[in-house]
This record gives sequence, C-alpha cells and structure tokens, in this order.
Amino acid sequence: MKESWLKMYKYAKEYYNKNHHLKIQRKYITEDGIKLGIWICNQRMNYKNGKLDDQQIKLLNDIGMLWKIEKQTWEEMYLLAQNYFNHYKHLKINKDFITKNGYEYDKDGLKLGIWIQEQRKKFKANKLSKEKKEKLEKIGMIWKVNKTRWDKMYKLAEKYYKHYGNLKIPKDFKTKDGYTYDENGEKLGIWISNQRYRRNINENKQSRTNRKLTNRQIFLLDQIDMIWDGSLEHEKYWDKMYKLASKYYSFHRNLVVPIDFKTKNGHEYDEKGVNLGRWIRTQRMAYRRRTSKDKYNGVKEISEAEIKKLNNIGMVWNINEARWMEKYLLVKIYYKYYGNLKIPYNFKTKNGFKYDKNGINIYNWLARQRKNYKDKKIEEKHIELLNEINMEWEINPLTKWYEMYNLAKVYYEHYGNININAKFKTKNGYEYDEEGKALGRWVRVQKERYQRNIETNTTVISEEEINLLNELNITWKPKKKIIKEENILPRQISYEELVAKINLLNMMNAPLIINGHPHPMITMNNDELIKNYNISLENLIYNFYSEEKSEEVKEKINKNKVLIKRF
Repeated sequence: MKESWLKMYKYAKEYYNKNHHLKIQRKYITEDGIKLGIWICNQRMNYKNGKLDDQQIKLLNDIGMLWKIEKQTWEEMYLLAQNYFNHYKHLKINKDFITKNGYEYDKDGLKLGIWIQEQRKKFKANKLSKEKKEKLEKIGMIWKVNKTRWDKMYKLAEKYYKHYGNLKIPKDFKTKDGYTYDENGEKLGIWISNQRYRRNINENKQSRTNRKLTNRQIFLLDQIDMIWDGSLEHEKYWDKMYKLASKYYSFHRNLVVPIDFKTKNGHEYDEKGVNLGRWIRTQRMAYRRRTSKDKYNGVKEISEAEIKKLNNIGMVWNINEARWMEKYLLVKIYYKYYGNLKIPYNFKTKNGFKYDKNGINIYNWLARQRKNYKDKKIEEKHIELLNEINMEWEINPLTKWYEMYNLAKVYYEHYGNININAKFKTKNGYEYDEEGKALGRWVRVQKERYQRNIETNTTVISEEEINLLNELNITWKPKKKIIKEENILPRQISYEELVAKINLLNMMNAPLIINGHPHPMITMNNDELIKNYNISLENLIYNFYSEEKSEEVKEKINKNKVLIKRF
C-alpha cells in the first residue's frame, strides 16, 4: 500500500474521529491545506471502478465510508429551513448560506440558501406539489422576493467590506460602486450609522421609516463584521493592528506588507488571521487624504501621533515606493536563497524563491530596472540597493544561459529528467506555453555544443556548463530514431523506447506480432502506457532498457521486419 495513500487516510480518520462521519464536500480542505474532500471523492470513484484493494476498502469501512452519496431528501432540507424560520422569523435566506443546524453558517454544511432558491424556481414553473407549497408557506416562504432599498445599500456595504476589510466608513462617504467616493453616490456612511440606531431603537417608537432591524438584516450585517457599538474607539482597533505591524517589522525588518497578507502573530501568514496588508494600505490612503487634494477615498484621516508611530517601524508612505520595495525584497530573497540573480524567464513568486503562477513576476521587474538604468530613469537609492545584491546591469550571454538553465532545472525537479521535446516552450519551466522560452531547442543545442567539443577538440561548451547539466542527468548522446525518414511510424519512437517495450513484452511472454501487426504496446504513448500497464514511459525505459540486451533485441527486430513495416 502506497505511503501517500496511508497519509491521506490518516487525515480522513482524524476527521471521522472528530465529526463521526465522512460526509465531506468535494471542496473541503483541512486547516493544514490538505484537499481531503477531493481525496474522499476519488476513493469512491476508485471503488466504483474496482481500483481499491480489499485492505483499503476495509480501512475506509472502519471509519464509516459512504460509497454512494445520496442527495439530501426534501424533508431533510425542509427541517433546516424550519429551524432557520424558528430562529429568524423569515425565509429571506442569502443564496450563499450554508448550514448544519439551520440557523448558523457552517462551510461544511448544506446549501440551504440555494435550496430555497430552487423551491421558488419550481413554484414559478408549476413543478412544486401542493403539499410542499403549503408546508413552505407555513414557515413564511415568500415566493417572489423584491429587492428593497435596504438590500441595495447592503450590497454597497458588502463591496466596501471586501475592498477595505472593515466597515469603518466615514459618515460623509458617498459611493456608487461601494468603495470609491462619488459626490453623486449613495450616502453609505450615514446608512451604516443608521443601522446601529435601528438595532437599538425602542420597540414602542417604531415608525414606517425608522423601524427596528429584522433578525435577517442583523445576521447579514454580522457576516461583514458590523461594529454595533458606535462608541467603540478607533484607537482601540488601530492599536491592535499597530502591534501586529510592529511584530512584522521586528521579524522582517521592513513594513512592506503584501496586500493579501493575513496574520495572527504579526509575522507569519495565516488564512484565518486579520488582513494586515490591507490595513497598511488603508494607512497610506489615509495619509494621502491628509496630504493631498484627494479628500475622499473611503478612509478617515490619520493623526500626527499615528504617523509618528508608523514612521518608527519603517513605514513607506509613497505607494509607488512601497510597490518597488515589495518587488525588491522578493528579488533579495531570491538572491539569498540561490546566491545569484539568474532568475528564470517570467519567474513568478510570492515568497521570493518558489514559483507561484499567482505571484509577482520578478524576472520582468528586474529587466525593467535594467532598462530604467540604461535610460537613466532609476533613483540613486534604488541603484545602491540593487548593487547590494550584485545586480548585473548589462546582460551577457552567460546570464542568458543561466536563465535557460534555471528553467531546465525547474523542469528536472518537476519531471525527474530533461528529456525535453525539441518544440517544448515554457514560462515557468514545466508547463508548455506557446509564448514561452524554447527550452526544448535550448537543451538540444547544448547537446550539439557538447558533440562539437568532442569532434573539434575545442571548448564550444565550458566545463562548468557541462557539470551543471550533468547535475540534471542530461543524456549527451542523441537518441537514435527508428527509420523516421521512411514515415513508417505513426510517431517518432526512440531506440531506447522500442528496446524497453520489447523487453517488457518478453518478460510478460507476450507475442511481438499479433495477426501480422505489432503488439499494441509498441505504439502506445505515455498516457496510454499508464492507463493500460500502470507504468510511465520514463519508468519503462529506466527499468527495461539495457545496453547488454540491446544486441539481442536488434536481432529480433531484424527477424521481424513487420515490427517496423506494419507501423
């Protein structure tokens, strides 16, 4: 049994011991970032296709595995809706509402909001039975939901929250899109203030315009962290965030915090933490409001005392300078990690040393610094910082060689070899990209340079380059191709591949020729080999090709001309 399977089984068992079931949604991810939901779904699929052995089935049965998940019955969903109604006295449920008990949000629960919407659609299409219709109406079902002004204002508040990470909205803030000030927009700041008042008004003083908030409205505002206590001091929240910023500075020696950086301890990323990056950006915007004509930008002005405190921990107020420093620090991390600035083409990263397709492209950024240097458009202080990490201002051929080598290294670390198709292009080193660098052609050129070294007894490729490529287990001798020029083969097959396949068929006591045609394995590509024989082409060649047996196989090929001619 594979170690990787047992490792995932351990996570499934921990979940079962804690929750006493394995009704896990496909998108469920553990706190450690393990995609347990997908794994559980895959086990059901493997069971259905007969790909699980008896021991795996027994282990999964021991923790209550449900091999077939039935959809929730109408009655089960109705009971959840009934619990919601008993708690909130209405069924105006947000479509994103997920729950286990009917009234509390739970990301691992059932999609009650979507279910309610489906009942309305069925009612409209006359597909809901009379009995179900009456049962839903008993718990306050409204079949046609009209968007009220409150709902429209709430949507603006929700957009503000998603943009700024809080509902600390200036009272004079007006907007059309929820986060940009617009003199002709809705008075969102006043509306938020009114919601606090409406929650606390006396029941006996309700009026048509100033009625008390419903449980639904309170619930929705709680979802976007509404601060109900209007007297809550700004300083209390600010000081809490400042302490986290201080810890970030103490650890990283700067205050250039990535925009999506969340944390609990101040210096480590934590998805469940507060968004320190957005708070830092808000302080810059508040500073800009104080020092420019841009009076309204969705945040309050920052005080002199707050400015002084942030200056003490290295705050960079200029947004452009902050962005420059953010990218510089990633490049600096790359330099410390790899000992050079030979960054692969279009290398993107979030931590400075590991590729991340959603990260910042530090290759392009570094190229832009060189261009700015050439055009004399870079500040002296930036030149000094880049010089500290041995910046090469002029690109030479060797630097370009290292850029390509680093891509080859990424390919090797991903696939375990650099047997790269000559037409392979890439940006990140392991995925094909038509607009990327021609890595396959580059590897082929290195092999040709090596051959010229031998043929001419000169240094076409340096010893250092040879040693570095040897670390990637490069095969210097080009693979022999089987009569490609006669266009007999449906695809190009290397000599090593053919020998390995024949050796495997011999071991299986399988015939090389069936009804005048080569055995189907001979023409199978990598995906077909994995599907039919559970072995990759790479592993097949590694395990079944040998120089010792190659002469013996040659004789079989010569005796079986049909093996080639019938392709």
